[in-house]
Amino acid sequence: MPLQSSGAISLDDIHQEAGGSANSSCTINDSDIRDMIDKSDGASMAFNEWYGASSFTARMVMAGGGQRKSMQYIDVGTLGNASDFGDMLHHNNNEARQLGANASSITRGVFIGGNNASGRTTLEYITFASTGDGTDFGDTGNTYGMVGISNDSRGVFFSNAYDATEIKYITIANTGDTTDFGNLLQGRYNAGSCASSTRGVVAGGANSSGFAPLNVIEYITTASTGNGSDFGDLSESRRELNNGSMGSNTRGLFAQGHAGEEDQNHSNGPKFVIDYITISSTGNATDFGDCSEKRFSAASGSSKVRALPRCGGYSYATPNRSTTMDYVTIASTGDASDFGDLVDGEFQWTGASNGCGGTSSA
Repeated sequence: MPLQSSGAISLDDIHQEAGGSANSSCTINDSDIRDMIDKSDGASMAFNEWYGASSFTARMVMAGGGQRKSMQYIDVGTLGNASDFGDMLHHNNNEARQLGANASSITRGVFIGGNNASGRTTLEYITFASTGDGTDFGDTGNTYGMVGISNDSRGVFFSNAYDATEIKYITIANTGDTTDFGNLLQGRYNAGSCASSTRGVVAGGANSSGFAPLNVIEYITTASTGNGSDFGDLSESRRELNNGSMGSNTRGLFAQGHAGEEDQNHSNGPKFVIDYITISSTGNATDFGDCSEKRFSAASGSSKVRALPRCGGYSYATPNRSTTMDYVTIASTGDASDFGDLVDGEFQWTGASNGCGGTSSA
């Protein structure tokens, strides 16, 4: 159970949340205690930094991609390499949910849309705590690709087909088909997303004119239905942002992307940049730092403490597909650090995580 969010808090309270016995020996620098708030060995710390902290282990499952039916997973709070999770249910000749999206609760991840024939009209789900193959969830319209956000009960999917503006939703705990939510202010292709428990945000992407990148950010109120509203702008226009809701209940992140229109010379291509916003207020995004490589269409995800702004991704240099994963601490700013390696590299895929801002996890 998460620690209290105000008032007096003791080292023993923190120790017990980390899994220790009451009144047993510990120090504030013990690794299990530090890991709850993503602090390095010997870092300066204050007890109030553990307000609301939890020993809950957030998991991220990466799925879809250009040539992939298999899924990979990592535990967000522990640095290391990815492991095999299972296979997607809806795939066609080993082309899985390329350009698909996801929504997550604390227990379940749902994948929707994609570029193969069966993926365009279907949803499937996984249970985070176990490994295994996807299970059928329901159906949607003919969706080439989508971007999604969620709180712990509802998943909301924004159309990802150039000038299409439809928004659809599901109840994550119940299987079934999507329901109409409303419309975006404008169509967008390969956008980025983040969410708090009350608000979902979608940013960037491309319009239908030569994949021209956008900088516009929109938001919706997750628990209600209705159309998107203007939020602000990204630091620069980008399409094919990294896919997977990323941030805490307070702050949302948007990573990398492709800066230019489609052209044979790729003269204005992949970006390093990570932007952040404060989800509860409207306004323009602010520079957070940089990823370790210039990539686009990577999977992304987070706990409420740590974000992975880039898992894999594509560049025009060889090798095209990266196996590198980056991470940052959401509450601070700065460049990303190495997290570990994927089983193998992929792009145009999505990362579902059960500890990000919209979920009930700490």
